[in-house]
Amino acid sequence: LVMEEGVERGGFGEFLVSLIATRLPRVSVSAAGFPSEPFAQATRDELLARAGLDSAGILSRLRDAELSPSGKRIFVFRAAREGS
Repeated sequence: LVMEEGVERGGFGEFLVSLIATRLPRVSVSAAGFPSEPFAQATRDELLARAGLDSAGILSRLRDAELSPSGKRIFVFRAAREGS
């Protein structure tokens, strides 16, 4: 699962999914980000929650993947930001 605070379609996450699918076809991967249609004005936390990019949304997606009948393992990587 590739999460990004950018648009889901045409974003970096979708590029990574395509790259991984091409090079590692047995690995199941998906991207999550903001929809193309913008949300109404809200706080950052509210926007993340609406897009499922908050901690509850991420946990839900991971649980769905874990319960998938594919029997594949889940690997979690966190991209470090510069200076962190």
